[in-house]
Amino acid sequence: MKNANKVEWAKLKADKEKYAKYCERRKKWAKKWRETHREQHNEWYWNNKQHCKERYKQYYQKHKEHIIQKRKEWIMKHSNYNSLYVAKKRKILILQKGNKCEKCGYNNHVEILEFHHSNPKEKEYQYDYMRKDFDLSKVTLLCPTCHKEQHLEMFIRHENDS
Repeated sequence: MKNANKVEWAKLKADKEKYAKYCERRKKWAKKWRETHREQHNEWYWNNKQHCKERYKQYYQKHKEHIIQKRKEWIMKHSNYNSLYVAKKRKILILQKGNKCEKCGYNNHVEILEFHHSNPKEKEYQYDYMRKDFDLSKVTLLCPTCHKEQHLEMFIRHENDS
């Protein structure tokens, strides 16, 4: 029985048009099944979480090169879009903050202006100003020189307090 299924499967894969139709039907069926059985699936997953992790580790080890290659391809495909988005978002935020250094007034090349967090403990990660809900009042817009001076002043204050 298993050999007969393998032969049928090989024939199906050989006929590219039929195989593409099969894949489309399978995707539609899987999507519909996930929508109708989501709670059952989630419950099963949480009950068998360790098993799922082990299976994924096995899958990853078996297909490691392919997975890494696909990730690299995705990054190459989307990196330009992401960098354009970041640049556009930065320009908008710089305009909202006044388009010049808040300390010395520098505005020749606004692309080099930097965001300085008044309270570094509130900073979650390097580009947290990219979040939609970010509060611009938490940062000041500084040129690189003023930004370095600001950090130096903070460092000196910290050293004196210790």
